[in-house]
Amino acid sequence: MILELIYKYLDNQASEKEVEIIFNWIETSEENKAKFIELKKTWLLTQTNSSLLSDQNNFQDIKNEIKSLEKKKRFNYLKYAAVLIVFLGITFIIKTILTNTNTVTNSIVIENENGDINLIQTDQNKTIVNENGEIIGQQNANEIVYTPNNTKTTLTYNTIKVPYGKTFKLTLSDGTIVHLNAGTEFKYPTQFNLNDPRQVFLTGEAFFKVTKDTKRPFKVNTQSVNVNVLGTTFNLSAYPDDLTTHCELVEGSVKLTQNNNPKNSTLLKPNEKSSLNINSNKFTTTATDISPYIAWVYGDLVFKNQTFKDLTIKLERAYGVKIINKNKQLATEKFSGTINFKTSSIEHFLNLLKYDTPFNFNRKNNTTIEITN
Repeated sequence: MILELIYKYLDNQASEKEVEIIFNWIETSEENKAKFIELKKTWLLTQTNSSLLSDQNNFQDIKNEIKSLEKKKRFNYLKYAAVLIVFLGITFIIKTILTNTNTVTNSIVIENENGDINLIQTDQNKTIVNENGEIIGQQNANEIVYTPNNTKTTLTYNTIKVPYGKTFKLTLSDGTIVHLNAGTEFKYPTQFNLNDPRQVFLTGEAFFKVTKDTKRPFKVNTQSVNVNVLGTTFNLSAYPDDLTTHCELVEGSVKLTQNNNPKNSTLLKPNEKSSLNINSNKFTTTATDISPYIAWVYGDLVFKNQTFKDLTIKLERAYGVKIINKNKQLATEKFSGTINFKTSSIEHFLNLLKYDTPFNFNRKNNTTIEITN
């Protein structure tokens, strides 16, 4: 049954409940968990070998090998080999869940430094505890609030991964509020130390309302830009597949620095936007209306004179779907407007666009929409 669920997940057909069953199977015993963690480490080491489990075709070979091994149960060593392959297969699944945040699934996951993985059910409220059983926070539906820390402790980082079609909110132990957009990975300490700088890591997009603390600067690290603040409110977008990393400042001040070139930096004032082009490595800073850039925090997708090709990227992130556009003319058409992706379906949105530019669309499955002439 577990293998069937894994195959189903690979085909992007697994429900949230079925993904949870997979995780629960891994958590059945401490022995299974230890084996999984060790195999996960092995998997990470094998990433330099592009031929090993590099894509679904590789995993199909594993499926075939498992079936072959199941026919040869008379050999004990083959039986153990089958167990190893199953674990590698599960490692592949979890690796997919945890590293490909744009995968189509409804599961938000948090991974701690020990490799323990927790599914976040956004319809639940529960107490958050550390490995010592101490209460460090509280989950209330789509938000986790961490308790303040008044002692010197060893920094322990969690990594939360928010898939496409989801958003999430964190209140860090210093009171800083972080809204996480779809397709985002965010690494943060469960509790900040009293005397150490506050440091977090972002891949994707987040809206920060940083608690002011002159003794402990707040630093956000991304793949291309580092943001340094004391206490301020800003939006930061650093998706790995975007050509620019950009920051919009609401209040306070921030300093943006190219992470591999400390001399390349810029200061932002309120109502300014700064972008770093990945190719030219140049910052462009302009005064602008920042409200469209932070509208996603309230569930709104705002687009102004955007081509459908560019709009497609936002739609895929907001709704958690894959859009296949076979209408070449539509790709270059430009649109302006606002839609609330929390209350309006993507079908409703596409039907509105059809009034301006006629086209056809249909759902091929739960996760794919195909657009034609």
